[in-house]
Amino acid sequence: MKIEAKKQEEIEKQKQVDEEEKIRKEKEAAEREEAEKQKKAEEAEKRSQEEAINNATREQKNALSKAIDYLDYSAFSKSGLYEQLIYEQFPEEAAQFAVDNVQADWNEQALNKALDYLDYSSFSDAGLYDQLVFEGFTSEQAQYAIDNLPN
Repeated sequence: MKIEAKKQEEIEKQKQVDEEEKIRKEKEAAEREEAEKQKKAEEAEKRSQEEAINNATREQKNALSKAIDYLDYSAFSKSGLYEQLIYEQFPEEAAQFAVDNVQADWNEQALNKALDYLDYSSFSDAGLYDQLVFEGFTSEQAQYAIDNLPN
């Protein structure tokens, strides 16, 4: 009788292990599927952006080129870059096209701007955060910068 119970216990344990393995494999498959969907969406977005750039007007292309130039030597918020392009007398539509199509990580731009500020002045975290928001960074971007500053 004890052998039967032990066998039954082993069978139940194996069923549980098998079920856990099945769940793990299903989860991995779902994660792979989600990653593939994300990759396809990113590729479609990139193709769409490339098509938009290829079909852009000369002024839009020039605004985009100027935006890239600015980001190569200074950090800007999206709205700050837009305002700079307007200052450069690009039409609103061309400036908006440029900021919508420039390849920029706005979190990293906020961090770079924070580092620029700290290179020439001392700030409290709260003061630096407020300055970044004043510069046009979102609260999330400003917080990212504060959270990622070196010690």
